Amino acid sequence: MIVATFHGPNHFLPNHDESTIEVYENIGHAISALFDRYDKGQRWPQQVHYLNGNHANRMFPFTEVGDYFDCYLIDSLDGSTPPGDEAIEDALSAVHGGLMDYRLTLMRPFGADGLAMDDTISISVQKG
Repeated sequence: MIVATFHGPNHFLPNHDESTIEVYENIGHAISALFDRYDKGQRWPQQVHYLNGNHANRMFPFTEVGDYFDCYLIDSLDGSTPPGDEAIEDALSAVHGGLMDYRLTLMRPFGADGLAMDDTISISVQKG
């Protein structure tokens, strides 16, 4: 499973902890969540699962090109809610140690005309 921290000018959290680190089953789900935040923004609440086992419907501030998830593969996360102490410790160590496995960044597609403000968006996947 993957834990992710959300970053961007409108999404700053100085200290990521169990109540702010998000959990995804795989990288594809994290990519979908990032697309949803861009598409829906403050218009609709979006379901979020946190490392402490809580689920929330959140309205996210304006999400824009350049916002990103830092993603961490956590082998000890097994999908149990709430996760075990070992999984939480592994996730916190990875996040606070900056041991990112992937960065998912909202961007304009390659070959798009400049920064045209339309609905054309893509996500770059950078391996850490």
